[in-house]
Amino acid sequence: MKISTILKDGLKRTNKSQKEIGAVNHFSKSAVSNYFNKGHVPTDVAIDIAKQLDDYDTSNSVASEWFDILKTFDGDRFEKDALSMDAFTDFENKQSHDTYVNDSIRKLIADNRVDEDEEASIDNFIDEELDNVIMRMGRLVALCKLRHETLMTVFRNRMEYYVDEHYMSKENLSKSQRLTMNRK
Repeated sequence: MKISTILKDGLKRTNKSQKEIGAVNHFSKSAVSNYFNKGHVPTDVAIDIAKQLDDYDTSNSVASEWFDILKTFDGDRFEKDALSMDAFTDFENKQSHDTYVNDSIRKLIADNRVDEDEEASIDNFIDEELDNVIMRMGRLVALCKLRHETLMTVFRNRMEYYVDEHYMSKENLSKSQRLTMNRK
């Protein structure tokens, strides 16, 4: 799907106008028309527009389409409320844990090799763990939204801790990530 189509759909959902988006972001009328109708939207502009629309579906779709970020679950299997999300997150976490324990995944990882029979166990665990991660990401995104923050903002604020704890190497951070850390 084209980014311009995603942004146009976001305009419809939020009842905002191209003129309003242009004024807030200081875009010319022709630039706004191009972004919403012709399809060429620079990355930073798409992010600014998605933020301005303040629409979960638009932000999620832009991230998924452009940045190859996993979409969180947004189907009708569960109600979009905190209790329902918690219940499904706990369910997926338990399934992942049970598969990890029952299929002796820790041993398979430690052995660093698998035979044909063990491949099915690994495949099953990967599927269960992916379900678990996506549900947890959905809950995390919902919590960030309550704080009026994006997941990336929270991550940037936490990055110094990750470096201090040696989860991330400061030398491998991008220039902008290092600048963000140095500004604190």
